[in-house]
Amino acid sequence: MKTGSLALPALLVALTACGTGASPPGDEASTRPNTVAGPFRELRDRELLETSGAAPYPLTSVAREFRDPTVLDLDRTGQPGAAALYAVATIAGVTGIYRFVAPDSRSFRPDPEPSTPVLRPAPSWEGGRIAAPSVHRVDDEIWLFYAGAGGIGLARSEDGVDFVREPVPVLEADETTLWEDGLPPTSPAFLRVTDDDWRLFYSANGSIGEAQSNGTLRFSRTGSGPVLGPDRAHASAFDAAAVGEPHALLATTAEGRIVTRLYHAAVDHAGNGAIGLAARFGIRGSFRRAYAPVLSTTRNPRSPWVLPFDELALLFVTQQAGASDSLAYPAVAVAVAPPTASLCLR
Repeated sequence: MKTGSLALPALLVALTACGTGASPPGDEASTRPNTVAGPFRELRDRELLETSGAAPYPLTSVAREFRDPTVLDLDRTGQPGAAALYAVATIAGVTGIYRFVAPDSRSFRPDPEPSTPVLRPAPSWEGGRIAAPSVHRVDDEIWLFYAGAGGIGLARSEDGVDFVREPVPVLEADETTLWEDGLPPTSPAFLRVTDDDWRLFYSANGSIGEAQSNGTLRFSRTGSGPVLGPDRAHASAFDAAAVGEPHALLATTAEGRIVTRLYHAAVDHAGNGAIGLAARFGIRGSFRRAYAPVLSTTRNPRSPWVLPFDELALLFVTQQAGASDSLAYPAVAVAVAPPTASLCLR
């Protein structure tokens, strides 16, 4: 094992029977906090409803180019149920962030609700583009962070459909932060630690940074360097070339310790993509990277979003719709942890 790395659970045997639980009855290990952290396996046939796409893709279209998924649990029961997925897509010639719904947290219908984008490029600082949405429930509102050409913005909504933008970015480029090389931050990952301690992880220049707020809508960078960079010590590592597109979660270990999990996209020196995981105890300090990806496919997954439940977690990613050149367009795929989970619906 590499120095400074953390191991992942070795859950490699998948069940063949259909069911709704994450593991067979009596398997107490299935409910331990680390079993839903990864590794993940892609969804199989019959784990998506027929109203959706073909596993592992609930959303795929060469014309619409679904990408950058972020998901809001609408039921909040601890089990997969109604959910809203926000993703960037191009529909009828209009590119923006659209909202899709599913009854089971994964079988999203390809036609958005509403039919128009909940957010599309508007202010001049966005530079005509909008990407990398990140949705969160904050008190009685739905917050949607996103990336524009000039930094990271925020729009807020009472119903998850009608959003009102903040007039300026919550985090902009900073010429004094040398490791970012003057590039604007992108791919926001919001984490509300307490009422007056908010974090914003972001991508810049092939690494991941962290910013903090005391409960206001302006974030300030923490430290002088990234909280996670490429694994430059191991040339053959899956994350040796770049890391980015973070998604952050707070979890509690079986011993009651708080852990910050940082899922992220990773690229090796051959240009292959995978999804990695880094973690730290508590809410401050450096992250330790996992020595293996939590999801690795031949279709270069990126832009991870993890939706945790009591006994399983769903991982949403953007990846190529297939391995051939004709299927090289982006699509939204879904995976599940632990790999022993069986979610068959039909």
